[in-house]
Amino acid sequence: MTEFQIHTPETVDAALKEDFERTERMLGYIPNVYGVMAESPELAQSYQFVQQRVMESSLTPIERNIVWLEISYQNNCTYCMAGHSALATGPGQNTPPDIVRALRDGAPLNDPKLEALRQFAGAVVNGRGVVDPTLTDTLKTHRYTNRTVLDVILAVSQKIMTNYVNHFAHTSIDDANADHEWIRPNH
Repeated sequence: MTEFQIHTPETVDAALKEDFERTERMLGYIPNVYGVMAESPELAQSYQFVQQRVMESSLTPIERNIVWLEISYQNNCTYCMAGHSALATGPGQNTPPDIVRALRDGAPLNDPKLEALRQFAGAVVNGRGVVDPTLTDTLKTHRYTNRTVLDVILAVSQKIMTNYVNHFAHTSIDDANADHEWIRPNH
């Protein structure tokens, strides 16, 4: 198994120092996945760029959390499931705990609009972008648009970076997210 270093503000490439400082100010810590990605400054910077674009997308905070958790669930990323579970229930996110629980369990959501979004995001991941048109149609019957489709693709591209890095690096869950540890349920 390949071992990956978790870079710190002291070991990170100079090109990433500012990103690390900004992240530490925002979160109070540097997520281990950022530390791992820092081995490739290009990957770390690309991830930061794409993450900012997702934050500016048409998805509301609750919708982003649903999409991120569904993508991470489908990719079986224990690190991201813990991190996004903590984020979703954190300040300013307003994601109801029953939604987070359902997403962690791989269960349908009670809200038909949000369930259409969850199913669509999961289908994009599982189909590698080839999605049954009825799922797209269902998404649009709930007042989602072509922009939503594209913003979900944007979020998938973002999460692929972290989900795949975590699979290779076996990234340990951050202490801040330890209460949200996750193991994929057997259905």
